[in-house]
Amino acid sequence: MVCFFAMKHPALLTLVCLLFAGACWFVWAICRDSQLLDGFDKVRTGASESEVSAILGKPKRVEPCGEFYVVRLDASGRVLEAVPLSSP
Repeated sequence: MVCFFAMKHPALLTLVCLLFAGACWFVWAICRDSQLLDGFDKVRTGASESEVSAILGKPKRVEPCGEFYVVRLDASGRVLEAVPLSSP
């Protein structure tokens, strides 16, 4: 039944697949933001870089502007400061 429908209406099937992928990405983004927000509150001054990575996960990229949770580390890899920032 599904294969017959896909063969008759491939554009509709493509649209449904794209909508499903978009919905999955949206749910993942909300979950990840929640995880970061909850984890950020657990980061304490003096924590090691590996402790911060264990709490927040490794960053996927570094960006120059927007809304961020910034964790500054000293030369020995210990947390100096953890602050939320947003740029205009």
